[in-house]
Amino acid sequence: MKIKLFVLFIVVLTLGLSGFFYLKRKEKIISVSSYTVKKRDLKITVIARGEVASESKHKINAPISGQIKGIMKQEGDIVKKGEILLIFDTSSQLARLKEVERNIIEVENRLLELNEGIEIERARKAFSEIELALQEAKKEHGSQKILYEKGAIPEKEYFASLLNLQRNEEEYKLREKELSSIIKRNEAERRLLEYNLEKEKANYKEQEKNLSFTEVKSPINGIIIQKAEGIEEEGFVSQGTSHLFTIASLQYEVSCSVDEQDIGNIKLGQLATVILDAYPYKPIEGKIKKVSSTVSSEEYGRIKTKSFPIRLSINKPDDIELYPGMSGDVKINLSFKDRLVIPFDAVFGTREKKYVFLIEKDRVKKIKIKTGLESIDKFEVLEGLKEGDRIVLNPPENLEEDTLCKVRK
Repeated sequence: MKIKLFVLFIVVLTLGLSGFFYLKRKEKIISVSSYTVKKRDLKITVIARGEVASESKHKINAPISGQIKGIMKQEGDIVKKGEILLIFDTSSQLARLKEVERNIIEVENRLLELNEGIEIERARKAFSEIELALQEAKKEHGSQKILYEKGAIPEKEYFASLLNLQRNEEEYKLREKELSSIIKRNEAERRLLEYNLEKEKANYKEQEKNLSFTEVKSPINGIIIQKAEGIEEEGFVSQGTSHLFTIASLQYEVSCSVDEQDIGNIKLGQLATVILDAYPYKPIEGKIKKVSSTVSSEEYGRIKTKSFPIRLSINKPDDIELYPGMSGDVKINLSFKDRLVIPFDAVFGTREKKYVFLIEKDRVKKIKIKTGLESIDKFEVLEGLKEGDRIVLNPPENLEEDTLCKVRK
């Protein structure tokens, strides 16, 4: 019995080993290309659509109220600083200036009269005369009273002197009051005239200034990007409220928006290249001069994106012309040192879940990885791999977990 069991064991073992080596011989071996994970510099190009804009814009409103005599420049014209854009009719300004000048002369003449004191001097003379007359009347009445008391003169003569005294006293009070009133009135009038004189002189200066504004000039070298509607010759405009022109500087910049995934790597002073649609073969050098902290959101169906505006100063080549509103691509080249990177060709899966095949002892193992920065053809690996690991490049569709592989040389 023992001999039979032993023989049976030998037969089963022989069949098992034969089956194992047969299956081993029949297992499919897949030939693959490999990549050794290592650290290297990662270069990334951030691309965004940009638009040319002037560094500054100047809105010109009517400096005075008046009628337009002539319009010298139109929308789209390039102008130099100090060049005349529009001329006002000066006839109304000159008329106002002459009117103010006449008012000043009238006020100054009246002040001269007051300062000379002719009216006051006349009143003082009349007061002095009545003052003397009153003294004479008092003296005469005193004498008449003594004579009347002695019975030397009749009652009629006495009362006549008394009546004369009373009349002169009333006239004295009247002239005294009149003199005081004239002095006060003249002083009040003088203060009012001096105030009006200062006011008219200020008005005269303002009218002179307005006369200098009858020519509207460009404040900068630039291009007229807007001439207000309704601005025409012989038309009337109001000071400060009527818009005439908008002039854009000939110094240009480019504005664009960078995706929130890239904004953390954008810094002031970084260099960029601008490729305008109008000049696809003439790249323009640029430098980032402002990064906004204000986020902008847009929705495309169910996808919501966020971006941040940035502005770049540019060096305009001499052989091209730039205009506000031109558009093109902004390319910002970034470089990151000593990053663990792998090729796109080694990665499969979705944007949210990425995998690679790790080669271990001639077999492959499916590994989930976490990525960071992305270049045109490489991923930065944050988790899942280490330096020195070998992974499969361009994994075949039939490659599966634990498949036997042979690395092509």
